[in-house]
Amino acid sequence: MKRILIVAAFGALAACATTQISAEQAVSSFCAAVPDEIDGLETEGVITGGADDTMTQTVRPAISLLCANGAAITAPSIQSVSKVAIPALLGLVSASALSDADKKTDTAVLLGLQLTLNVASTYYGTPIAQ
Repeated sequence: MKRILIVAAFGALAACATTQISAEQAVSSFCAAVPDEIDGLETEGVITGGADDTMTQTVRPAISLLCANGAAITAPSIQSVSKVAIPALLGLVSASALSDADKKTDTAVLLGLQLTLNVASTYYGTPIAQ
């Protein structure tokens, strides 16, 4: 499953490089992929204890603001996920008991998803500083 997400994330980026896509298409790609990644992290045991608090208080609200049905796509909502939610997920992965190989895979998927959002952000004239 992780390999599929990596291919999907980088496939979306390749499409960005070869064709003009809208911010809405980039966000749609992100919102379609992120639930699978979060489900995978839950299955792997990354989201337990204090990590569940991080998900409830930081990650899920930011993603819901961007990905909810009918949600307005704005530069602040994109940046909230890219600059707060994704780094929080990366921190959870880093602090987890996953093998180094699984950590690298999850990190690659999350960075690919973050890059997709950064592409969307450029449509608003506000590139996200890393």
